Amino acid sequence: HCLLYTDRENRIVTVSVPDGAKTVVATCPEAEFRGVNWSPDSQWITYTRPASNEMSVVYVRNLSSGEEIAVTQKWYDATSPLFSADGRYLLFNATQDLNPTYSQVEWNYAYTNMGALYMALLSRDGVSPFLPADGETPKPEPAASEPKTAGKDRKTESGKKADKPVVKVDADGLQERIIKIPAGTGWLRPVFGDEKGFWFAGRGGIQYFDFAKKEATQVVDGGMSVSG
Repeated sequence: HCLLYTDRENRIVTVSVPDGAKTVVATCPEAEFRGVNWSPDSQWITYTRPASNEMSVVYVRNLSSGEEIAVTQKWYDATSPLFSADGRYLLFNATQDLNPTYSQVEWNYAYTNMGALYMALLSRDGVSPFLPADGETPKPEPAASEPKTAGKDRKTESGKKADKPVVKVDADGLQERIIKIPAGTGWLRPVFGDEKGFWFAGRGGIQYFDFAKKEATQVVDGGMSVSG
């Protein structure tokens, strides 16, 4: 087991439990790391750090090999990266939604409210959740007496805990596997996601985006936090 923290020397450090051995995972002389999160199998982390032009870029890093992979490009800010619970995709916010308005006073275009949610399919075999399941039989929804709870351990039919997903990241073509999520624009922050949808904060509360319905609904007014 490991803990992870960032410090004032702009480092990401892991601490082994219970022996307390520390390992410096990454350093960034220019600025501090932000949005640091674990993958569900604890073999990867994700974070943002600034590029040379000071735009925030999302990265994933393998803790065993030390390989760092850029998920986004330096031409726009990307923030709040989060692995899905099934380890298949990475959610984040990026300010690349360009819908200019024209000013009758300045006679020029202005770009506002550029933030939107995106997902990166981590494996080259990943399938967009927005594609129709061609030729597949829809799975039945869980019974009303057994509601699904975000963040709880998945269990098999025998009642045992399911194995943790193994996260696979294919660097080749990763930036071409980024999909915009039709959840609107704004400063939206993903909170928790799985194979059926995800929760995100923004617009005065917490909303849930359903992949099957391709729409977001408000579930909580105000803020909330989720711990894994």
